[in-house]
Amino acid sequence: MLDIEIEKIDFNENSIYLTRTKTRLARTVFFTHLTKSLIIKYINIDPKRQYLLWNYISYQKFNYRNLEWVMKKIKSDLHLKKLNARMFRHAMATALAENGCDIYTIQKILGHTDISTTEIYLHMSLKKTKNDYNMYNLVDNLEKNSNQ
Repeated sequence: MLDIEIEKIDFNENSIYLTRTKTRLARTVFFTHLTKSLIIKYINIDPKRQYLLWNYISYQKFNYRNLEWVMKKIKSDLHLKKLNARMFRHAMATALAENGCDIYTIQKILGHTDISTTEIYLHMSLKKTKNDYNMYNLVDNLEKNSNQ
């Protein structure tokens, strides 16, 4: 997140090409139309900079402490007990899973090389588990089919 270069953002495809990742494997991530408009507004504050997350006081890219400060500020303003940047990643992965996204697609989005990392990373909700159970349990499905 701290290394997102503005030139690597593709607004036609709503994607960002990440060249510096934890796994050292470049990958593409996607963003929503709402996020697109917010990114454009943020870039237009100072379009000459190289990185998306920018510290306007020191006039250099954000570092970990800058991001940590922003998270603490948001946490305080919203009266939350816990908040960090990684929680957004967990929430997105869980929301994708709850809405039926395939775990292998989530693995690719998160940039995991091993599916077991994705399985650990996802906090599958009770809602998703119950919906899947209701959809796939044999007994109820046999009963539904016999009543038709």
